Amino acid sequence: MNKFITSLVLATFMFVNVATGKSTDMRSSSCSQDFYHTAQVCAGTPYTFNGNLLWSDGEYSSTFTDANGCDSVVFLTLWFMPTSLVEMQYPLCEGEVLNMNGVIIDAPGTYEIKYTASWGCDSTVVLYVYTKAQQHSSFEKKLCGNDSFFFANQWLNASGIYEEKFTGVNGCDSVVTLNLRIVKFVEEIYADGDRLFTAAVADNYQWLYCPSYFAIPGANKAEYKSTLTGSFAIQMEKEGCIDTTFCFEKGNPSTGIEEATAPAVSVYPNPAHGSVNLSFTQASAASLELYDIKGQLIDVQRIDPTLNWKYDINNRQPGFYLLVVRQGDQVSKERLIIQ
Repeated sequence: MNKFITSLVLATFMFVNVATGKSTDMRSSSCSQDFYHTAQVCAGTPYTFNGNLLWSDGEYSSTFTDANGCDSVVFLTLWFMPTSLVEMQYPLCEGEVLNMNGVIIDAPGTYEIKYTASWGCDSTVVLYVYTKAQQHSSFEKKLCGNDSFFFANQWLNASGIYEEKFTGVNGCDSVVTLNLRIVKFVEEIYADGDRLFTAAVADNYQWLYCPSYFAIPGANKAEYKSTLTGSFAIQMEKEGCIDTTFCFEKGNPSTGIEEATAPAVSVYPNPAHGSVNLSFTQASAASLELYDIKGQLIDVQRIDPTLNWKYDINNRQPGFYLLVVRQGDQVSKERLIIQ
């Protein structure tokens, strides 16, 4: 007999007189009693009732006889509370770590996770974990001269390898690698007596008259010799990129623009429209000069000490310009294309 039921049976054999506080043994007159009991147990675990194992919900009754020969009938309402077993798959991204109810998951495998429901019974989740491979892709990009390319939330104007992460369709990170190559020319023209030449390495050359930019017949090498004075430029082609220098005054080589001494500033985007950004390597006072394609100075700006400065070009006509930035004893020259 269960202890609970035994105690119920024995308790009925005593009657307590509230007025006198004395108890009376009821077993001598009538000791047959009915009892009602409700029980809840977790599914999968049997319930023992008067020596019998019960495995399902229902209403049960059984007669219990105590040591004095008195019978009592116990009526039992029994509920089996549900437990659950859930099986599921989970894709784990590379480098991802899960904490599932205290179970740390950082590698493929089968994991059994226990949860306790509000009614006190356990639920089990079986997790089959597999790894999703991180997606990798790459591409190459070639730019000409001072062109810029927007990638990884920044404007790029230098050759190199760059990476950017995206969230892929499978929920894991995808890595895109950019191999950026800039085809640049040495844009200077040098004079040695009657000889004009450029140090740029190109596939094709064409010398031009300025300011008309008419091609000089037969002048298609890196060097051009002429006894004539005047203004000249050279157009160069390399790997599909075409670049044209500013006009050079032969016989009066000094244009008032000295040679660049250091790359003190980065200019982007280029080509530009509306405005152009200047990024300095050091925050100190600087000045900006803008020259048109004829070499005429058309704008001068003072730049207070800063690492980043925006130059408004909304009122400039589309075309080729020369941007000269002076910062201390450093001079930086950039060929700017305004669209």
